[in-house]
Amino acid sequence: ERQPEIEEAPALRELLRECEAKGETCSAERFVLATALIGSKDDQAEGAALYAVDAERDADAACALGICYQGGTGVDLDETRALQLFRAAVATKNHAQSHYELGAMAYVGQGMDEDEALAFAHWAKAAAQGHPAAAFMLGDVYLEGLAVPRDEDAALRWFVFAGDRGHRGAQSRAFALTQPETTDEETASGRYTDGSRMSIANRVASSSE
Repeated sequence: ERQPEIEEAPALRELLRECEAKGETCSAERFVLATALIGSKDDQAEGAALYAVDAERDADAACALGICYQGGTGVDLDETRALQLFRAAVATKNHAQSHYELGAMAYVGQGMDEDEALAFAHWAKAAAQGHPAAAFMLGDVYLEGLAVPRDEDAALRWFVFAGDRGHRGAQSRAFALTQPETTDEETASGRYTDGSRMSIANRVASSSE
């Protein structure tokens, strides 16, 4: 799904004003404007504030605000608040992205102790809704044998599933697993999961800078 650009903010503000003038809830219009503002460092605080308006009644807004708190984007870094928002979205709407974020936080021990089994459970629920990144991580965990017995066939199925939904890393991983000439070093299970864990950790670190 295309992300709105900051250059679109004036037009999006006007759409929100028109919606509010009709006395409507306008959560969708507010969400799109907030997402455009989050893309600009100078406007991130306003974007986060707009997500907060609807966070208690809209799972997408709750998840987006949770990501802000998770990385300190437009708000002070607060991992506990991020967890609360993700868990609320999961409890009310079984929200796929929130399941993914909770899995990522459990996997690297952000705001909680590392818990690979919990990460797997959240990713499984997100992947069941077609979430490509969650499916990729399931493949990774199966390849490593963390929280589940190592199962290369299951790993390949999840990589193909994620790849079919546009996840390029999963496409590369699936290709490597199906090549008979691939070396043991290239298909070493630990290399994959360690790399994914590092990617999540790097995302957390970069977002909080």
